[in-house]
Amino acid sequence: MSRLMAVRFAGVVVCAVFAAACCGCDPRPAPKAALRVTIAPADAVEAGAEWQIEYGEWRAAGATATELAPGTYTIRFRDLAQWTAPPARTLSLQGGKTTVYAAAYEPYAGTGGLSQAELDDLHAQAAANGWTFTMGFNSATDRPLSAITGDIDGKFPAEARKDMAAEKEEPDIAALPAAFDWRAQGGVTPVKHARDCAASWAFATNAVMESIIKVVDRETVDLSEQYLISTNTEGWTCSTGGNRAFGFYVGHDSQCDKIGAILEQDFPYQSADAEPDCPYNPQFRLRSWGYVDGEFPSETRIKQAIMTYGPVYVSVTADRAFQVYTGGIYNNHTDGATNHAAVLVGWDDNQGTAGVWILRNAWGNGWGEDDGYMRIEYGCSNVGRWAAYAYYTRQRAPVLTGFTLAGGQVVTESRTVAINPFWKGSRPKSYLASELPNFSDASWKTFNNAITFTLSPGNVTKMVYLKLRNDIGESNVMKDSIILDEPAGEGEGEGEGENPNEADFAGIRFIWCPPGSFYMGNRTETDAETPKHRVTLSQGFWLSKYEITQSQYTAIASPNPSAFPGAGLPVDSVSWQDVNAYLDALNARYPGYNFRLPTEAEWEYACRAGSSTAYSFGDSSASLAGYAWFSDNGAAQTHAVGKKKPNPWGFFDMHGNVEEWVQDWYAAYSSATQTDPLGPLAATLRIKRGGSWQATAAECTSARRRTGDPAVRSNTAGFRIARD
Repeated sequence: MSRLMAVRFAGVVVCAVFAAACCGCDPRPAPKAALRVTIAPADAVEAGAEWQIEYGEWRAAGATATELAPGTYTIRFRDLAQWTAPPARTLSLQGGKTTVYAAAYEPYAGTGGLSQAELDDLHAQAAANGWTFTMGFNSATDRPLSAITGDIDGKFPAEARKDMAAEKEEPDIAALPAAFDWRAQGGVTPVKHARDCAASWAFATNAVMESIIKVVDRETVDLSEQYLISTNTEGWTCSTGGNRAFGFYVGHDSQCDKIGAILEQDFPYQSADAEPDCPYNPQFRLRSWGYVDGEFPSETRIKQAIMTYGPVYVSVTADRAFQVYTGGIYNNHTDGATNHAAVLVGWDDNQGTAGVWILRNAWGNGWGEDDGYMRIEYGCSNVGRWAAYAYYTRQRAPVLTGFTLAGGQVVTESRTVAINPFWKGSRPKSYLASELPNFSDASWKTFNNAITFTLSPGNVTKMVYLKLRNDIGESNVMKDSIILDEPAGEGEGEGEGENPNEADFAGIRFIWCPPGSFYMGNRTETDAETPKHRVTLSQGFWLSKYEITQSQYTAIASPNPSAFPGAGLPVDSVSWQDVNAYLDALNARYPGYNFRLPTEAEWEYACRAGSSTAYSFGDSSASLAGYAWFSDNGAAQTHAVGKKKPNPWGFFDMHGNVEEWVQDWYAAYSSATQTDPLGPLAATLRIKRGGSWQATAAECTSARRRTGDPAVRSNTAGFRIARD
């Protein structure tokens, strides 16, 4: 017989169903939604007006998108020459209904745009100079060049730039590919339009930060350029500023006495030098930033920075030919001062005379090719005269996605209830809980793994409000309710104790790893493990106590890929890509937990468990058989998890059984001290740790690293998972 349980989540009673049953719910699939968007006037439609849903395909005016899941969607419009596109709109779509949205373009009212005579003259110059790119009217040509370029502080001395080293050194990526493009890696956000404010410096700064947030956090965010323009303390404006703007996301207070980036929704773009309305709540912060060498860094150094950190902010000389670019390889080798900031997202050595950069602009998706991009030859138009990169390691304010009271119960007999919050972002440091929406009766309390709240007396339904906070900023507020039914004559119960350092999430047992520092690598093993270097993990994390078993894997994904079948055996024969597909499915089924692979540093920190020896239990391989399945005792196969001794923190099979995929791309170690290292943001090989049933004792040490193609499966490879 099926067992049904009603639980409450975010104020709504939902059904937790065990076996094939439904707790008062309709088992039929929810009806789909549809969206139709009309566009006026007809002249704008003739000029090419189009719309898209959530950065998807462009759709014609009047087109209907069908088979959409009910929910909230953002629609955007293509930028056109001589027209002002409608602003993005967020719409709520209902199942079984077609929502119709009417959008209107406005004729651009500005003056000083490109004339046909000027365009004809540029075509004559192209014929005379051998330019191979195409030119025409686009979303930037309805403004004078002087209105969309300006002083970008490019005269900051080259030696001063060279001295501004980042805390994280650029690793030596020996085998740079001939071509690389962050767009193909899903590492860019949509191109924006600066319109009548020439703050290319602000748009380039945020384009870089949005991209690395998307790569590291796997989330698309829209940051506010207006916040940088209006609150910087350097006097930068629409027409001047600011290749050091990353500093306001690292350690420089803004005019609002805050550090970090805020969301576009909190200070929308005004296309002008608007006054701020402090205070704001920053959501993201960079670990550090730096320049790529001094003036005119080499192509190799810029490429290394692009792969290590993500897209790179560069200076470029933008003239009238640059403004009218519509496609092809830009080869106008003009000289002069740099007057524009843009972003390099990749390169291709096989195009042009010597190779091309892939440049992202902020003149709208109607400029250039591929919705706002340019292919520009190396060295052309002073591109990369100076280049800057940013280093981000998940430093963000918490975003509260939900919470439960008393484990999701509808009714509680105790006034003291456990709070189980779900969040995205960096780990909270404190929490605020109250039965009042303005929190006037509450004070911030230290956040730990067992937070609680004491309900007010009285056996009625209680509404509890919660928000979280860390060093970057505060979360949003969410609420949940619970019915108090306290037995007469009984006070507050203490409840049963549970080890706060262990917990079950989604049916998987996890152990809490506190923040701390350790020495990573080894001085005496292979080159891949050297040099030994100090690493600090500033935030704690949860890591699964055991390797993910086949039963846990097949509960989410199918088929079972394992070469050695068995429900309690670790899943094997999974590629790094397979693992991330499993994680996507797991997070879709259990939203709010944000399961992920551990970083390489997190894995070694948990494996060492406070030790500095070759293995977590000491230096002698003679004791390894008590802790690991490896070549001496593995019998050429995997074994059930948890059958050997755990390490000092309680983790099983960190040595042997299956080698475990981690999140990082491979790069050689640096001797520099690092905080929350993530490895390069792109390379060719991923990393596996811990050794396997096939490995020798020397290959099972805490420091040993092995590389693997992220698309290739091996019967020695499995994984365990983490969450913040």
